[in-house]
Amino acid sequence: MRPRCLIDLIAHCRGFAINRGHEVIEVEDIGSGLHAFSTNLLTELGLEIRDVFPDVQDVLYAFIDSKTTMSLQDVRAKLHEIGVKPTDTERLVEILIWFGFFGVAWNGETKFIYTVNYDMKLIRAFLRGKADDSVLLIVNPAFVPGLAIST
Repeated sequence: MRPRCLIDLIAHCRGFAINRGHEVIEVEDIGSGLHAFSTNLLTELGLEIRDVFPDVQDVLYAFIDSKTTMSLQDVRAKLHEIGVKPTDTERLVEILIWFGFFGVAWNGETKFIYTVNYDMKLIRAFLRGKADDSVLLIVNPAFVPGLAIST
């Protein structure tokens, strides 16, 4: 949702077109550009997470080859598999939602943090009282190519 991200994506696509000698951006350039953009986004978000959780800076890679939609229970299990302490799990899930890695399935829609005006209280209130297996988290499509996530 940031204009800078759109500019970055277009720059990646354009770079592939130029390197391949294409006069216009072609479909294959878009696919390659999207993958490069996604990989860059993973790196940038990893650095942001490192600042808050130095021990789990590579947490995003726990979701390689997973599904785009997972229950909160499955996400917690993946975090535990990579050594995230149970006491840190909730905070880390919130950080992944805050940075837009995960959206929340909400009344037939996916709500990412930017679609609720960065109101984390609203997302917390929605999640409160829900059973862990009934809460579905959706990986932001921007991260799908970089993590080879199943759609």
